[in-house]
Amino acid sequence: MAPPCFSDLGKSARDILNKGYHLNTWKVEAKASTDSGVKFKSTGVHNTENGKVLGVLESEYSFKDYGLKFVDKWSTDNVFTLECSLENKGIEGLKLTAEGSFNPSSGNKRGQLKTNYKNDFLNLNLDVDSAGGATVRGAGVASYNGFLAGYQSAFDVSKSQLISNNLAFGLDGGDFSITANVNDGQEFLGAVHHKVSRDLETGVTMGWAAGASATTFNFGVKYNISDDTNIKIKVTNQSLMGVSLQQRLKDGLSLTLSGSVDVKNLNTGRHAVGLSVEYEQ
Repeated sequence: MAPPCFSDLGKSARDILNKGYHLNTWKVEAKASTDSGVKFKSTGVHNTENGKVLGVLESEYSFKDYGLKFVDKWSTDNVFTLECSLENKGIEGLKLTAEGSFNPSSGNKRGQLKTNYKNDFLNLNLDVDSAGGATVRGAGVASYNGFLAGYQSAFDVSKSQLISNNLAFGLDGGDFSITANVNDGQEFLGAVHHKVSRDLETGVTMGWAAGASATTFNFGVKYNISDDTNIKIKVTNQSLMGVSLQQRLKDGLSLTLSGSVDVKNLNTGRHAVGLSVEYEQ
């Protein structure tokens, strides 16, 4: 199996701490597909902090015999996005993607070209982004006997300047993983994920930046109460405690309730709640 891409290093631990926490939002998502394989997804999100509502309609068309996939999105921000990808044609493990977005109201445009190649030992990415002037981003992760090493950089063509320079190392032991990142030589991050049993997982993330006296520490647990119900609990060194409960009401329909409490300031703290309903046909 191919190693993860650079941005997914430490993802298992981050998912324990972030996925399912829809704080300060009410979210409704519906997915459906036709007999011909066309997929549709509609999402509505209400931000309870600023009162904004965002809606997105997405459709996906796949031509598996040719390795082609088209995805288009239209949002209530009046942004239209079209993505076209070609995978495993000519070279096994190679994926080419072209993506463009356009806002008719403002005239803003953005284009991206992405390449990804992966095999059992490598996962390589090279992207070109037109936003703010051309930016070239490259990343690679190598794997050997569970040990991982990765590098990521970004180059601003208009300024002829290297704007990102990141290193990562990790170990994947099957039921546990450890990842360490150094970003621009200034930020140091760590992530640990452990699958204790079929129903219990834990995740820890840590961070420290040069010149800062404080560190960040987050610990989370996910427990499957049953095949239809799971609960997540997380605590941080900033005295925040979060809980997320996901319940499958029936096949294709699930409800997620989440909340966060500032334990240090129960009367005036940064408390938040959220709700998500997801339906898939």
